[in-house]
Amino acid sequence: MTVKQFFKSNAFKSLAVLLAIVIIAGGLLAIFNDLLFVSDEERFNRTIEKIYGGSATVEETLTITDENGTFDKGAVSAAYKMSDGNYLIHSSGKGGYGGDVYLWVVVIAENGKFGGIEKVLLDTSDGETLLGNFRDSFYENFTKHNDELVEGKYFGTSGSDVINNVVTGTTLSSNAMCNAVNTAIDFFKSAVLGEEVVSYTYLYEKYVDMTQTTIERDFAANSVTLRIVMQANGIAPSIAFDVTVKDGAITAFEATKPFVQQYDETKIDESLRNGTYFVGKTAEEIAAALPDGETLDPAKLEGLGLATGASRSSESFFRAAAFATANFEAFFAPENLTYASYVDFEQSTFTWNYTEGNEVKMHIVMQANGIAPSIAFDVTVKDGAITAFEATKPFVQQYDETKIDESLRNGTYFVGKTAEEIAAALPDGETLDPAKLEGLGLATGASRSSESFFRAAAFAASNYLAFCNEAYLPYGAYVTEATAEADGDAVSLHIVMQANGIAPSIAFDVTVKDGAITAFEATKPFVQQYDETKIDESLRNGTYFVGKTAEEIAAALPDGETLDPAKLEGLGLATGASRSSESFFRAAAFALSNYTFYLTGGEQA
Repeated sequence: MTVKQFFKSNAFKSLAVLLAIVIIAGGLLAIFNDLLFVSDEERFNRTIEKIYGGSATVEETLTITDENGTFDKGAVSAAYKMSDGNYLIHSSGKGGYGGDVYLWVVVIAENGKFGGIEKVLLDTSDGETLLGNFRDSFYENFTKHNDELVEGKYFGTSGSDVINNVVTGTTLSSNAMCNAVNTAIDFFKSAVLGEEVVSYTYLYEKYVDMTQTTIERDFAANSVTLRIVMQANGIAPSIAFDVTVKDGAITAFEATKPFVQQYDETKIDESLRNGTYFVGKTAEEIAAALPDGETLDPAKLEGLGLATGASRSSESFFRAAAFATANFEAFFAPENLTYASYVDFEQSTFTWNYTEGNEVKMHIVMQANGIAPSIAFDVTVKDGAITAFEATKPFVQQYDETKIDESLRNGTYFVGKTAEEIAAALPDGETLDPAKLEGLGLATGASRSSESFFRAAAFAASNYLAFCNEAYLPYGAYVTEATAEADGDAVSLHIVMQANGIAPSIAFDVTVKDGAITAFEATKPFVQQYDETKIDESLRNGTYFVGKTAEEIAAALPDGETLDPAKLEGLGLATGASRSSESFFRAAAFALSNYTFYLTGGEQA
């Protein structure tokens, strides 16, 4: 074919058409790219428009560095002083389901002090899939607790020591958003006000010398015994206290001698010195004497009928009592227990096997330890001794098995041991060096990994009683609320399940008699509305569950918790809403597994 023939051929015509399409499309793409392009400046202007409605302008752009913009649970990438005197801060929060969450936060500057939060606006996220579950009310809630924020509280998803702000079923995403707002607050305090920002675990902790303070928990008695060493308070010296709190109220309070320094006893009211003033009081009653949450002046002491001659020392007495009572629940929170700092609680689970008395089954995921990777363990503890211990495979990462003693790997070393026996191998309470391993007759080649084994065992054995309560009943992790009424051999339960992925929270009324379900109904109105047409009718009307026992329901939850579409299909059930269907099965499993618990009112045989 000649060149002239080629240019007249259909092949050339086709190429010419394709080339023309490419050129035109490329040109159109370039045009639309220019038309639709949004610069960083334009995005920022749109953000200001959303927040302020165009009524505010930037007065000052703050300089952000790694040093002033990086915090434990988040970071700040931009901050501006606005014309209304407040600060607009772009912050991120760690700990989300898919990564970090990014927010715009307006922090109130009030007469040179922190005044709270005025506005929170979602910007972007790293892979969060449930942000559609967050309504305006969630973001508005950040602006409704300014008095508490000014007093020093922060936002969180659980615990009595934080301002709770969480959307059911999206705890991780909620946690990341709380961290982003807290990060913006800390940035304002440190970068704008010049305050030293310290992260505290407990309320009133900043007045306590935690290096000398000890906490002993009695899980069975629901009490905690503390040796609280208070920091010096102005001219008042450091004072130590022995305090016992049971069921939230002080049962014993004593200022111990010799004190770190000697206060003048004659100036402190005798009822404070001998502790009688505090015995029987709760956190609310103590807080009432500390009107702004922290200070206690002579006039207030006089109003309480107490001696006023040593107000700073008296203040230390009240702060010690406030620390002991205000944090009572927090002392028992899993993340604050002995050895808890090494555990990844987001991935760990705890189940109380009620029918076996004080037996707890734990899946404990330990954090990476130096060069040692994260390792997961399945541990069972009963009546204070480990009865089963297994490092689960596949591991989060793979450790070199040959360097870890076989008796640790197969768990035989730990079976039968108590908390005291495990602790004896951790002389300072935490670390385990090669020499100590050798002294125990164990292989020394992977001391950091071996240390994780011991820490997991120590956490399990030391704290098992913390999980012997209703919150850790089988399938309880998926339940928001459960109320029960026993009538003879029958138990009627109202169970509210947590949201499950994209599936909303659903409530159920279930009756169990002699270990089998006799009535099962998904109650209306639901907390949210699921699509009924996608859930099998036999689940919706409850006929599938009536007559079934715990064993039969458990057979449909092969790994104890999840239910995929293939399993639903195998059961002859509709597969269109597997997450909602899963909630139906979990509710049935919860009711059946814990029938005896509710039948006996929680009393063990």
